[in-house]
Amino acid sequence: MDPTLQYLLLILGGCLGVYQMAAATGGFKGLGFFRNPNFTFIVGFVILGITYVLFFSFGDLEMNANDAAVVEGHEQLLLFFSGAFLALMATFLISSLLNFRGVNSDDEPVIDDGIEDLKGRTVLQAFAYRLKNGGKDK
Repeated sequence: MDPTLQYLLLILGGCLGVYQMAAATGGFKGLGFFRNPNFTFIVGFVILGITYVLFFSFGDLEMNANDAAVVEGHEQLLLFFSGAFLALMATFLISSLLNFRGVNSDDEPVIDDGIEDLKGRTVLQAFAYRLKNGGKDK
C-alpha cells in the first residue's frame, strides 16, 4: 500500500477515535456515535488503538530505504489536515445519522451559542434548527 495512503488512514482513524473520546468527555451528545458516553469513549479508544496497531503492524515503515517511497514534510502536513477534516466530516455525518431521532427535541431551548448547541443536538439538527428559526439562537 502507498505510504501516503497509509498515513492518511492513520490520521483519519486516529482523529475519528479522538473526536469520539472528546465528545464523550465533553458531554457533546450530538457528536457521539452512541447515547451512552462511556460506551462512546470506549469505542473511540478502540478505534484509535486499532488504527495505530494496524499502522505499525502492517504499514510500510521502511520509508528511509533507497527504494521506498517517502512522505515529504509538506505532504504529511496536507495529509494530516485532510485526514482530520475527513474524520470531522465523517463524525458529523455518522453521528447525525445514528442519532437521527435526536438527542433533545426542538421544543427544548438551545443550551448556548456555537458548539454548546451540540450538547443537545446533532450537527444536522443544529443547522436545521438555525435555518428554521432564521438564525436566532433562543
